[in-house]
Amino acid sequence: MDNIEQIKQWYCNEKISRAEIAKRENITLESLKYLLQKYEIKKMRDWSDLPDFTPIQIEVINGSLLGDGGIHMSCDYEKNNKNGSFKKTQSRLSIHGESKLPYLTWHQSILLPYESKIKSRTQKAKFKFYDQKEKMLECYVFRTISHSRFTELNYKWYIKPKDKRVKIVPNDLTLTPLTLAVWFCDDGINDAKRRQAIICTDGFSFLECELLLSLLSNNLGIKARIIKYQKHPRIMVAPSSYLDFIKLIQPYFIWPCYQYKVSLANYKHPALGEFHRNSKLSLKEVEQIFELKKVGMFQSEIAKKFGVSASAVCNILQGKRWKRRLSQKSRFEKI
Repeated sequence: MDNIEQIKQWYCNEKISRAEIAKRENITLESLKYLLQKYEIKKMRDWSDLPDFTPIQIEVINGSLLGDGGIHMSCDYEKNNKNGSFKKTQSRLSIHGESKLPYLTWHQSILLPYESKIKSRTQKAKFKFYDQKEKMLECYVFRTISHSRFTELNYKWYIKPKDKRVKIVPNDLTLTPLTLAVWFCDDGINDAKRRQAIICTDGFSFLECELLLSLLSNNLGIKARIIKYQKHPRIMVAPSSYLDFIKLIQPYFIWPCYQYKVSLANYKHPALGEFHRNSKLSLKEVEQIFELKKVGMFQSEIAKKFGVSASAVCNILQGKRWKRRLSQKSRFEKI
C-alpha cells in the first residue's frame, strides 16, 4: 500500500508521466496501468478557470445541437451532480467517399480548450435501411471534457418528461449564418436542379419547426415552409430564397466532404422572362420599353417596334408581366 500511495502522489499531485513512474518502480507500463485502474487512481484536472464560451463557439454548438450534436449526461447525473459533455458522431465517409474527419477536427479546434479526443467506433445505426435490416456503421466520435457549462446547456436544450431526455428548441435561440451552416452540414439536403434545400427536423415537433421558420425569416431573411415526411416535420427553403440561402452558408463550407451540399453545378435558371419557352422579348428589350415610354412614345408604337401586342406592352409597364424577372436581375447575373 505504501507504493500505491507513492504512485498516487506522483501521478495525481506531482503529475509525473506514467513512463517515469514505471521506471522508478521498476515495473512495466501495463502493470502500472493495471494498478491505476484497480485502485481507481485518476488525474484530477482543474477546469474551474476555463474561459466562457466565445460567440463563435456558441454558434457552432447551437448549430450542432440543432443537427447531429448532443449533450452527453450520465444516467445518475442528477443524483451525483455529474457534469455533461458535448458529443458529436459522424459516419467515417460522406456519400461521395470522402473522409469526415476534417469536419470533426474543425469542431475540435473551435472548442478549445474544452476539446478532447476524436475516437473511431463501430456502432449500430439508429435507423433502418431500405431492406429493413439493422447495420453496423463505422463512425468518428468527438467528445469534449465534462464541464458545468455543458450541464447548463443540457437544461436549456433538453427536457425529461419521463425517464428519457428529449431535445427541444430553446425559445431564446438566435440563428446566424455559421449556426445555419453547421446545422445544414448535419441535416441538410441540397437539390440544386429543383431549387430545393431541405433541413431534416424529424426529431423536433411542428411547433418547434414553426419557431425555426420565424428565426430563419427574422434573423436571416430566408423564406421557408414546413413539409411532412413520414408524419415528421421538415423545413424546406422556398425556391425564391434558395439562392440567397446557398450564398449565405457557402463561405463556411471549407470541408471537402460537404461541398456537395452547397454545389450549384446542376442549378438551372427558373423559367422567367427570356428563359420561358414562349418568350418573345429579352430582358434588354423590356428595359428599352420602359425607356421609350419615358420619352413619350405611344404603347402601340412600342408594340409595333418589338413585334408584340399593345396589351403585352401595357402589362409590362403596369408590372403585371416581367416584374419578378426585373426585380431578380442582379441576383441572376451573379451566377
